[in-house]
Amino acid sequence: VVLNGWIARQPLPRTWIRGSGPRPASPATLRQPTGDPHLAPRLRRLIRAGIAALPGPNVRLSLTAVQNLADACLAAPAWPAGAYNIADAEAYWRDRVVLDVLRAHGTPARLAHVPIPAATLLARVAETLATVSPAQPGLTRYAVDQIARSVVLDISKAVARCWQPRHTLVGYLAALSRSARAGLVPG
Repeated sequence: VVLNGWIARQPLPRTWIRGSGPRPASPATLRQPTGDPHLAPRLRRLIRAGIAALPGPNVRLSLTAVQNLADACLAAPAWPAGAYNIADAEAYWRDRVVLDVLRAHGTPARLAHVPIPAATLLARVAETLATVSPAQPGLTRYAVDQIARSVVLDISKAVARCWQPRHTLVGYLAALSRSARAGLVPG
């Protein structure tokens, strides 16, 4: 594995798993921020002249609300050992998600579709430039791969264990809108 300069400078995650050794002095905590400090800023950076360019055609994607993941983690100790897919109940159309999230954050845009090979080439160039720069690459091959191909998870194994995804993107966007109206979400 070759690490570029930006990746090599990232801090290691602060996590602790029960049974993995002594608990750290200040364990990481899971909390829901008021607003989105990761996805929305990245989506906003995609926009040039009111257009967000996305790789390939529109695809279906499974997304996972952090609350659904937390619920599954709390339920999982009672499940038989094994791998379980955890996601929201329904898959989403990528383009609709991007437009809705941008709109909810006050940044409406139009979409353009870039051929996947062109997006991959641009990502390779950005990653190469990041090896000699302190800047994070604006686009990575991993990111292109994650949003250019349909990935719909089968959550039936977890559902069979009586876990149900209760949270949706629509609910998140409604809560974000309420928070924004109350002045709790930075623009």
